[in-house]
Amino acid sequence: VEGFPCILVMEQDITSLKTTEFELIAAQSAQQDFFAAISHELRTPLNGIIGLTESLLQIGERNPSEIKTLKVIKSSGVRLSQLVN
Repeated sequence: VEGFPCILVMEQDITSLKTTEFELIAAQSAQQDFFAAISHELRTPLNGIIGLTESLLQIGERNPSEIKTLKVIKSSGVRLSQLVN
């Protein structure tokens, strides 16, 4: 078509790509909601464990073995709490 202006048009059906994109976005949102809920459910008892352990370390007399065990419980709780946050 010499001498005439031409426009080249290319079409491609992207319906399946868009469907997959929307499914991926929905899955990511569900994953974030799940981890937020689990994080909350773990933080509450962990804070209780840490707090009670601190109280047990402060009140009463403890033998060295009990103190060591309570410190391990507390440090483990703190470490888990950091992972959850």
